[in-house]
Amino acid sequence: MVKLFRLALIFSPFREAVKKNRKAQEQSAEIAGTDAGGISGVDLVLIKRIYQYAQTTPNKTALCYNGKSHSYAIFAGCIEHFRRRFIEQQVRAGTVAVLCIECLADAWVIGIALRSLGVTTISARNAEEIIGLGLPEIAYVVAMAVEKRPELAAMARNVPWQLLMIQGEVGTWSRPDQLSLINDVSPGGHITRTSGTTGLFKKFMRDPVMETELMVPLHAEINGITEQSIVYVMNFPLRTAGGYAWPLLAWSQGATVIIHQRPDRQQPLWQNAVTHMFTTPALLVDMLKSGAPLPHNDQLKLMVAGGVMPTALARTAKSKITTQLYSYLGCTEAWVLGLTPINGPEDLQWHQPVAGKEVQVVDEAGKVLPPGQVGLLRTRIIDGVSGYLYDEAASREFFRDGYFYTGDLAEFRADGRLTLHGRQSDVINVLGRKIATGPLESTVQNRLDAEAVCIVCPYLENGGVEIHVVIQSSRPIAEEEWKPVIHSELERHFGLPVWVSFVQDLPRNEMGKIQRKLLVQQILDGKAQDGTRQLQ
Repeated sequence: MVKLFRLALIFSPFREAVKKNRKAQEQSAEIAGTDAGGISGVDLVLIKRIYQYAQTTPNKTALCYNGKSHSYAIFAGCIEHFRRRFIEQQVRAGTVAVLCIECLADAWVIGIALRSLGVTTISARNAEEIIGLGLPEIAYVVAMAVEKRPELAAMARNVPWQLLMIQGEVGTWSRPDQLSLINDVSPGGHITRTSGTTGLFKKFMRDPVMETELMVPLHAEINGITEQSIVYVMNFPLRTAGGYAWPLLAWSQGATVIIHQRPDRQQPLWQNAVTHMFTTPALLVDMLKSGAPLPHNDQLKLMVAGGVMPTALARTAKSKITTQLYSYLGCTEAWVLGLTPINGPEDLQWHQPVAGKEVQVVDEAGKVLPPGQVGLLRTRIIDGVSGYLYDEAASREFFRDGYFYTGDLAEFRADGRLTLHGRQSDVINVLGRKIATGPLESTVQNRLDAEAVCIVCPYLENGGVEIHVVIQSSRPIAEEEWKPVIHSELERHFGLPVWVSFVQDLPRNEMGKIQRKLLVQQILDGKAQDGTRQLQ
């Protein structure tokens, strides 16, 4: 294994990305010059911003974690503590450190410290996932002693990586009296992974300077995040786009970030005057059906990403939480593409593309399609990204001619609104006819007031196919209610029997997206059905 890792280092797309990052940083530093505060180079790099706020607004809350607040002075001091420790340990720039840390507050502090020293970070849940990352540049695995991960120690004996086991937790470490003057920073990046709805997790790293100079200011403006904002990001892990991007946007503006990893997800809404909350339809359903009281706050912008909200869910959220409800259309590779205030049912389906982003619907040849035609959704790349790490085939498929192809089928309306027709991978082939499942799922979901609907077409061992409609609903739906809906909405599309299943929870990834391949396998294994019925 060691020999394979060393050979791979010779031909490393990661190292090429690092070289591009450093070139971009040099060019950016020439433009940026030195500011009045004595912080030279790229003054938008996150750690520099945090250190600036620690000096100008030291008592302001930077992070509220599980109900406990930490000021910018404490936050910066904890980061500085680890910068000095990692310097003493001679942690090498240009390498990769895996953060195998469950506590998100700890993961952020340690991650920022490492990236400030030129180390690129990536998050993973366990030893098996670390091995599966396929990154030959991994030099360190970082874990918290309090989390007791003996499998990591066992793994470390068989791989060429150094295990850094950290004692204590955020807010308890000794903090230096003074912060370092961070000059000539050549920061490391952070690798996020795509949602994995196709069964594969592609790895993606944005240039850290382009990220902070272009992406962060633009997206902070799009989301309306300022230094006055209090941003609740729930418990999205760092390996997800939202778990990384939303805190990054907030801290870059001097805002307060709330991370809550306890089951009482509603509690931060009572304890803080939250201005922004990011969630998914699945997490929102869990919060509302918990029965716990929720404060109604019309100053709160509730951003719902990761899927279409059912009409009933949107109605309940506006009634119980805030009237400022938004549908958030985005992806790991480009962040937000559409942000739509929900004022009526059509706003759940028809998105408003954001200003500052070029979004198009094109045919297979890349020709822009007129309104009313369904095609491939793509967006102009504004940060120099050209592909995925160690996946040339996927890079060629999704990054073309200066655009990123999201994998969605979409359609523009004459007024500039955009609607999705599902993923290209969600199109099912029924007796030679290709059918996009997205619009059908949304229609059935809304007519039944279900929490989610998924249509899949598993291929059987005998060569045949079946149509399965899997409905997630916390309330019982009687046959006389669902049968007419399935008949009227699906019968005309399928010349095959339709199997209808009811489940309490569909399999989802960490961003709340349905894992269709896993669902198909569960159906084939006979695990997904809760009283499966064949529609005659």
